[in-house]
Amino acid sequence: MSKAIKALEKPMNLDPQQIVQILPPDQLAVLNRLCGSVSHWHELLLAAERAEAQKNGEAA
Repeated sequence: MSKAIKALEKPMNLDPQQIVQILPPDQLAVLNRLCGSVSHWHELLLAAERAEAQKNGEAA
């Protein structure tokens, strides 16, 4: 398994409320952009997976 996948599997050890309380606003903004980017990429990945399943005649 790649290092990237292993890193993405690790949950954050802090509750979101704790993160908001301890991160400076600029770092919180970066984290928010990163989360949005990952969420968008995940939607694209799911769409590609559905398209591939349909192409192969599998249930999506």
